[in-house]
Amino acid sequence: MIFLFDGFDEICPHYMNVAIKCIEVVSKHRQKHTTWVTSRSYSEIKILLQGAFGDPYSMTHMSFKEKYEYLNKIWEANLVLEEFCKTQLQNVQSFLKFMSKIQYFMLAKFEWSLHEVYMNAWFYLKSQINYTNQPSEDQSFSVKYDFEHVSRAILEQLEKLCFDYEEVADHTPLHVFLKACFFINNIKSVNKNSHMKPFAKWHHDNNMFTFYQNYLETSLKTIRYENKNKMDIFNPDIMIAYEKELADCIVKHKKLAAYAIFNQDVEKLFNEKELEEIKETIKRVEKGEDKTGLICGVANDIPIFIHMTFTEYFAAEYVCDLLKNEKDSENQRQMIQFIFNLMVSRSNFANIRTIIDRKITTDMKMNIILENNKEMIGELFEEWVTQMDDECVLSSVKGLLETFTDTFFNSTSTLLTNTDSVDQMKSLWRMVVKECYFGYK
Repeated sequence: MIFLFDGFDEICPHYMNVAIKCIEVVSKHRQKHTTWVTSRSYSEIKILLQGAFGDPYSMTHMSFKEKYEYLNKIWEANLVLEEFCKTQLQNVQSFLKFMSKIQYFMLAKFEWSLHEVYMNAWFYLKSQINYTNQPSEDQSFSVKYDFEHVSRAILEQLEKLCFDYEEVADHTPLHVFLKACFFINNIKSVNKNSHMKPFAKWHHDNNMFTFYQNYLETSLKTIRYENKNKMDIFNPDIMIAYEKELADCIVKHKKLAAYAIFNQDVEKLFNEKELEEIKETIKRVEKGEDKTGLICGVANDIPIFIHMTFTEYFAAEYVCDLLKNEKDSENQRQMIQFIFNLMVSRSNFANIRTIIDRKITTDMKMNIILENNKEMIGELFEEWVTQMDDECVLSSVKGLLETFTDTFFNSTSTLLTNTDSVDQMKSLWRMVVKECYFGYK
């Protein structure tokens, strides 16, 4: 008998001790063959699990072959050309033309994680259009495309690339799935009122914010309108109602996520009225009255999202929204201090830090607010570093290394890892946090 405890980190800290005892009991079961515990490797959780059950294994990412097979299953279920209307076939044509015009040497490395999904879809469509599911004549539109010519052009460009494609590809199943959903939605969209330029929807500069938002929109469309009530989402009257509900839905999920992630700091983020509304929403979710497909249940009065990444994304968005929308200067300073503490002192929020870090670099309004408060940020930072004891320095640097490894700070990460002196560590710490996160010097 094999026991699997999936997502240990998602029940921490509320049920951590109970879960450990449960796993220990199950592990001694006489019919037990293996016990597996999956968890993200936050430093405290990793130490706890190692102490109880020994050294961990690391999950391997999806191989190229596994990713290819996974995406093909998604395409087979969603890209059935003979079921497409004229507008959807035109979207296919638009995508194929976009692929034929790409200058591969101009793509930044971060753009390749989306492009590999595009390439996979391109090959799938090639097989469908050339050999099997040609659209029927009554659709008065056919997909015309010179695959062989474009194939040769693509291969010639790929051979000239100066970096290893496999190194920049995305191997995380959730991310691959979200990008596939993004592609399918763009293909199936029949929004005739869109003023977007023909190729704009395919551009590679879309980031994970785009994909999360896109997934939420799709879930709401599918669950609330198309599947449940059989409504035509592109009817103008229904579209107005949908857009309002979508905006409300996004705000609601941001609040629920922030409540779940920052449960011990809710007084800093919500007023009494907002807290009451959140608790009422949680009750409706628990009863099954409030469904959007993103929250799968409630535990200990805390909403549980279908994946912790969604919780972290929406929580980070909520905190950033509070900062941007706050008019009172004192309240704004308090929010900056809250974000500052998230960025430099809490090792359990590595993903939150990464999301906020990217938000700071892409959101002009946040940039301006932080630029206008550089002096305050500097004071906060100096006060914090001065008060740090040696153990706190080492612990905090170790926590930030999780973020640095996944972003653009590999050289700094190596430098910090190989520095033994706490004084040197503090000096490096000043340089890294000031310049990389807040632009303060």
